[in-house]
Amino acid sequence: HRTIVSQAWYALCIGMISAMAEHTRAAEYFRGGEREVSILWNDPQTDLLCKARIDSLQQSARRITDLKTTEDASAFEWSVKRYCYYRQAAFYVDGCRALGLDIDEFCIVAAEKRDPFGVRAAPMGAAEMEAGREEYQELLGLIAECKHCDAWPGYEDPDAWRVPHLQR
Repeated sequence: HRTIVSQAWYALCIGMISAMAEHTRAAEYFRGGEREVSILWNDPQTDLLCKARIDSLQQSARRITDLKTTEDASAFEWSVKRYCYYRQAAFYVDGCRALGLDIDEFCIVAAEKRDPFGVRAAPMGAAEMEAGREEYQELLGLIAECKHCDAWPGYEDPDAWRVPHLQR
């Protein structure tokens, strides 16, 4: 019942783990706590059942840490925006709080997937958390409305496909 991984995949994992262990803040974010914690809760505003899978939950430090792999950690702020990690941060923290867990911080460790395996680690900013909270609550509201009406609108078709940077 074991999963075999390639030597290249193993070397990649060891490189990333070693880089995170040597990075003071990343190592602190992963020290102790529970790993791969699944939580379920009902959103207090919509009563929708919600779930999350937390990479690292450090209740004593009142912290959630999420590991993200990236090609370029130097530009990770763009990934936070593009993939709405700030929304995930607020959603996870609020889910923990709904379950009575006293969590104050959502931290991300961004680890590069290539040698020299650069690492950056930081908590999510307060303004980003609030923006993420507003966004996820609006989206949950839309889902609740769709469930109530049993109407699930799709996308609109464009008149023609256009490439944004070519439009004048």
